[in-house]
This record gives sequence, structure tokens and C-alpha cells, in this order.
Amino acid sequence: DREDREFSGYLYFCYIRRTMSIVIHAPRLTLAEAKKVAKKLYGLDGAVQELPSERDQNFLVNEGGVRCVLKIANATEDRSLLEAQNQVMAHVAGLGYLPQVIDSLRGETIESVSVDGKNHFVRLVSFVDGTPMGNVKRHSTEMMIDLGRKLGELDTALLDFDHIAL
Repeated sequence: DREDREFSGYLYFCYIRRTMSIVIHAPRLTLAEAKKVAKKLYGLDGAVQELPSERDQNFLVNEGGVRCVLKIANATEDRSLLEAQNQVMAHVAGLGYLPQVIDSLRGETIESVSVDGKNHFVRLVSFVDGTPMGNVKRHSTEMMIDLGRKLGELDTALLDFDHIAL
């Protein structure tokens, strides 16, 4: 029992240490800096608005009614994991309701920028319109059935997907 508590305490310490490392290396771009990155890497010159994010930094870019998400990765993020995410999005593109990666002006799916001496990977993905489920006060039966159907479709689409980073 004591060993279990000690091990649990150790796991908690590792979790907190990892979480603090992620927070320390999170990107901190201003709106003006994000706008410059969108222009330089993707040729976008629209309005920029910060979106909530757990460990990265995301910006909604709206140019002439076309919206996309500029994603600035945490400095500790492994490129191979971002490549895997990109490949997943490409693999399930046929479902039609998930974001898709948009190439940079150089034809790359992943770019990088330096912010405060730290390198961050950058991606641009299409914006999926809708309301986050956390903002929906009442989860109707129809909505939950639709969610289950879409998760089932996604699960089926990913049955034959594999990537070394996952």
C-alpha cells in the first residue's frame, strides 16, 4: 500500500514536471506576430484572432470570408508527431467534416519560426465551423447520436492507418 502511494506520488511528480516543461516552452506570439507569420508563410493578410489552446498557440485567420487556423506548436513538440497528425487528416479527408492541412507558399505542410529564441513548428489547417460541445448547454439525443456516428466513421477510417510516431 505504501509502495503504491509512493509510486503514485512519483507518477504525479513526473506529470507535473512534464506539464511545467510544456508550459515553459509554449509559444507566445502577439496578434501582430501571428499576422506576420501568416503573411510570410502562407500569403494570408486577413484578420487574426487568438483561439484557446492547451499547449500550443492557435489563431483564426479570416481573409475575405475564408477562415483557417494557424497552429504554432510548442517548442518541445516532435516534428514526427505533427507529421503523423497531418497524415491522419489526409487519410480521413473523405469524411468531409474534419480539418485539412493547407500547404505553405513553399509547398510545405510544416514550417518553422523562431520566437524568443525558441523554434516552433507552424501549420495551417482549414477551419471547421461549429460550436464546441463544451459551449452547448443541452446535449440533445440527436446530437449525441450524430457524434457517435461520426466517431464510428472516424474509427473505421483509421483502422488501416499506421505511423511510427503514434
